[in-house]
Amino acid sequence: MEKYSITDKTTEGYVFNLLDNYFKNHGFVEIQKESFETLLYRILPNIITLEPDLVVPITKNKKYIVSFSELFIDKPYIIEEDRNIRYITPYEARVRNLTYDAPLSVNINTKLIENDIIVEEINHNKVSIARIPIMVKSSKCNLYGKTGKENIKVGECSNDAGGYFIVKGNERVIVAQERLNYNNVYIFGQKKASKF
Repeated sequence: MEKYSITDKTTEGYVFNLLDNYFKNHGFVEIQKESFETLLYRILPNIITLEPDLVVPITKNKKYIVSFSELFIDKPYIIEEDRNIRYITPYEARVRNLTYDAPLSVNINTKLIENDIIVEEINHNKVSIARIPIMVKSSKCNLYGKTGKENIKVGECSNDAGGYFIVKGNERVIVAQERLNYNNVYIFGQKKASKF
Protein backbone atom coordinates (compact mmCIF):
# COMPACT_ATOMS: atom_id res chain seq x y z
CA MET A 1 0.00 0.00 0.00
CA GLU A 2 1.29 3.43 -0.94
CA LYS A 3 2.10 5.82 1.93
CA TYR A 4 0.46 9.22 1.82
CA SER A 5 2.40 12.42 1.21
CA ILE A 6 3.18 14.01 4.56
CA THR A 7 4.67 17.20 3.16
CA ASP A 8 1.72 18.61 1.22
CA LYS A 9 -0.74 19.74 3.92
CA THR A 10 -3.54 20.26 1.39
CA THR A 11 -3.81 16.61 0.38
CA GLU A 12 -6.11 14.01 1.80
CA GLY A 13 -3.05 11.80 2.30
CA TYR A 14 -1.55 14.27 4.77
CA VAL A 15 -4.68 14.14 6.91
CA PHE A 16 -4.80 10.33 6.87
CA ASN A 17 -1.12 10.14 7.79
CA LEU A 18 -1.66 12.58 10.65
CA LEU A 19 -4.59 10.52 11.99
CA ASP A 20 -2.65 7.29 11.56
CA ASN A 21 0.26 8.67 13.61
CA TYR A 22 -2.05 10.00 16.33
CA PHE A 23 -3.82 6.67 16.83
CA LYS A 24 -0.52 4.74 16.83
CA ASN A 25 0.85 6.98 19.59
CA HIS A 26 -2.27 7.55 21.69
CA GLY A 27 -4.77 4.77 20.94
CA PHE A 28 -8.46 5.08 20.20
CA VAL A 29 -9.78 5.85 23.69
CA GLU A 30 -7.34 8.62 24.63
CA ILE A 31 -9.76 11.27 23.34
CA GLN A 32 -12.50 9.92 25.61
CA LYS A 33 -10.19 9.94 28.63
CA GLU A 34 -8.91 13.46 27.93
CA SER A 35 -12.47 14.72 27.61
CA PHE A 36 -13.43 13.14 30.96
CA GLU A 37 -10.32 14.58 32.66
CA THR A 38 -11.26 18.02 31.35
CA LEU A 39 -14.71 17.60 32.88
CA LEU A 40 -13.26 16.58 36.26
CA TYR A 41 -10.45 19.10 36.56
CA ARG A 42 -11.66 22.15 34.63
CA ILE A 43 -15.38 22.22 33.88
CA LEU A 44 -16.85 21.02 37.20
CA PRO A 45 -14.56 23.22 39.38
CA ASN A 46 -15.46 26.22 37.19
CA ILE A 47 -19.16 25.52 37.68
CA ILE A 48 -18.69 25.48 41.46
CA THR A 49 -16.48 28.59 41.66
CA LEU A 50 -18.45 30.68 39.16
CA GLU A 51 -21.82 29.95 40.77
CA PRO A 52 -22.99 33.04 42.69
CA ASP A 53 -23.82 32.82 46.38
CA LEU A 54 -27.36 31.84 47.29
CA VAL A 55 -29.03 34.66 49.18
CA VAL A 56 -32.18 33.77 51.11
CA PRO A 57 -33.98 36.81 52.52
CA ILE A 58 -35.60 36.04 55.90
CA THR A 59 -36.81 39.48 56.94
CA LYS A 60 -36.11 43.03 55.76
CA ASN A 61 -32.82 43.24 57.72
CA LYS A 62 -31.98 39.55 57.95
CA LYS A 63 -30.64 37.20 55.26
CA TYR A 64 -28.99 33.82 54.94
CA ILE A 65 -26.08 33.39 52.49
CA VAL A 66 -24.83 30.03 51.20
CA SER A 67 -21.61 29.82 49.18
CA PHE A 68 -19.84 26.85 47.59
CA SER A 69 -16.10 26.34 47.13
CA GLU A 70 -13.53 23.63 46.39
CA LEU A 71 -14.69 20.56 44.54
CA PHE A 72 -13.60 17.08 45.68
CA ILE A 73 -14.07 13.87 43.70
CA ASP A 74 -13.10 10.65 45.46
CA LYS A 75 -12.36 7.27 43.88
CA PRO A 76 -15.24 4.75 43.55
CA TYR A 77 -16.16 3.03 46.78
CA ILE A 78 -19.10 1.30 48.41
CA ILE A 79 -20.32 1.20 51.99
CA GLU A 80 -20.75 -2.41 53.07
CA GLU A 81 -23.49 -3.67 55.42
CA ASP A 82 -21.10 -3.40 58.38
CA ARG A 83 -20.73 0.34 57.48
CA ASN A 84 -17.11 -0.03 56.34
CA ILE A 85 -15.99 1.88 53.27
CA ARG A 86 -14.26 -0.23 50.62
CA TYR A 87 -12.86 0.85 47.27
CA ILE A 88 -14.15 -1.29 44.39
CA THR A 89 -12.83 -2.29 40.98
CA PRO A 90 -14.73 -2.18 37.67
CA TYR A 91 -14.86 -6.00 37.72
CA GLU A 92 -16.69 -5.98 41.04
CA ALA A 93 -19.11 -3.32 39.76
CA ARG A 94 -19.91 -5.54 36.76
CA VAL A 95 -20.38 -8.71 38.82
CA ARG A 96 -22.50 -7.06 41.54
CA ASN A 97 -24.55 -4.92 39.09
CA LEU A 98 -23.28 -1.69 40.66
CA THR A 99 -22.61 1.69 39.14
CA TYR A 100 -18.91 2.50 39.15
CA ASP A 101 -19.28 6.00 40.58
CA ALA A 102 -17.78 8.27 43.20
CA PRO A 103 -19.06 11.01 45.48
CA LEU A 104 -18.76 14.62 44.39
CA SER A 105 -18.26 16.88 47.43
CA VAL A 106 -17.90 20.62 48.04
CA ASN A 107 -17.12 22.93 50.92
CA ILE A 108 -20.21 24.93 51.94
CA ASN A 109 -20.07 28.18 53.91
CA THR A 110 -23.26 29.52 55.51
CA LYS A 111 -23.70 32.99 56.99
CA LEU A 112 -26.60 34.50 58.88
CA ILE A 113 -26.47 38.27 58.43
CA GLU A 114 -28.58 40.72 60.41
CA ASN A 115 -28.28 44.51 59.82
CA ASP A 116 -25.13 43.89 57.72
CA ILE A 117 -23.41 42.13 60.64
CA ILE A 118 -22.49 38.43 60.52
CA VAL A 119 -24.41 36.86 63.39
CA GLU A 120 -23.48 33.25 62.66
CA GLU A 121 -21.02 31.62 60.25
CA ILE A 122 -20.60 27.88 59.76
CA ASN A 123 -18.17 26.04 57.46
CA HIS A 124 -19.25 22.60 56.28
CA ASN A 125 -16.26 20.73 54.84
CA LYS A 126 -16.48 18.11 52.11
CA VAL A 127 -20.27 17.81 51.92
CA SER A 128 -21.35 15.15 49.43
CA ILE A 129 -23.83 16.67 46.97
CA ALA A 130 -23.91 14.07 44.19
CA ARG A 131 -22.35 10.93 42.75
CA ILE A 132 -20.66 10.94 39.35
CA PRO A 133 -19.89 7.89 37.17
CA ILE A 134 -16.14 7.33 36.85
CA MET A 135 -14.57 6.40 33.53
CA VAL A 136 -12.59 3.15 33.63
CA LYS A 137 -8.81 3.82 33.52
CA SER A 138 -9.23 7.58 34.14
CA SER A 139 -7.22 9.27 36.90
CA LYS A 140 -10.07 8.72 39.40
CA CYS A 141 -10.39 5.00 38.56
CA ASN A 142 -9.04 2.49 41.09
CA LEU A 143 -7.11 0.82 38.23
CA TYR A 144 -5.26 3.99 37.23
CA GLY A 145 -1.51 3.40 36.89
CA LYS A 146 -1.71 -0.35 37.49
CA THR A 147 0.29 -2.79 35.37
CA GLY A 148 -1.20 -5.58 33.26
CA LYS A 149 -0.38 -8.18 35.93
CA GLU A 150 -2.01 -6.09 38.66
CA ASN A 151 -5.13 -5.74 36.49
CA ILE A 152 -5.30 -9.53 35.98
CA LYS A 153 -5.15 -10.06 39.79
CA VAL A 154 -8.33 -8.01 40.25
CA GLY A 155 -10.21 -9.72 37.39
CA GLU A 156 -9.57 -7.20 34.61
CA CYS A 157 -8.15 -7.74 31.13
CA SER A 158 -4.52 -6.65 30.88
CA ASN A 159 -5.18 -5.09 27.44
CA ASP A 160 -8.31 -3.14 28.44
CA ALA A 161 -7.69 0.51 27.52
CA GLY A 162 -10.76 1.81 29.40
CA GLY A 163 -12.62 4.89 28.21
CA TYR A 164 -16.10 3.63 29.19
CA PHE A 165 -18.42 3.70 32.21
CA ILE A 166 -20.13 0.94 34.20
CA VAL A 167 -23.77 1.69 35.04
CA LYS A 168 -25.76 -0.92 36.98
CA GLY A 169 -23.25 -3.59 35.97
CA ASN A 170 -23.35 -2.79 32.23
CA GLU A 171 -20.58 -1.17 30.23
CA ARG A 172 -21.64 2.13 28.63
CA VAL A 173 -19.69 4.35 26.28
CA ILE A 174 -20.35 7.92 25.21
CA VAL A 175 -20.63 8.14 21.44
CA ALA A 176 -19.68 11.51 19.99
CA GLN A 177 -22.10 12.88 17.43
CA GLU A 178 -21.92 15.92 15.26
CA ARG A 179 -25.23 17.64 14.65
CA LEU A 180 -26.80 21.06 14.35
CA ASN A 181 -27.84 23.06 17.39
CA TYR A 182 -31.44 22.91 18.50
CA ASN A 183 -33.62 26.03 18.45
CA ASN A 184 -31.55 27.71 15.72
CA VAL A 185 -32.73 28.48 12.22
CA TYR A 186 -30.38 27.36 9.44
CA ILE A 187 -30.73 28.36 5.79
CA PHE A 188 -28.89 26.41 3.12
CA GLY A 189 -28.43 27.28 -0.52
CA GLN A 190 -30.64 25.50 -3.02
CA LYS A 191 -29.12 22.82 -5.25
CA LYS A 192 -29.16 23.69 -8.94
CA ALA A 193 -30.82 20.41 -9.94
CA SER A 194 -33.66 20.86 -7.44
CA LYS A 195 -37.20 21.38 -8.77
CA PHE A 196 -38.29 23.59 -5.88
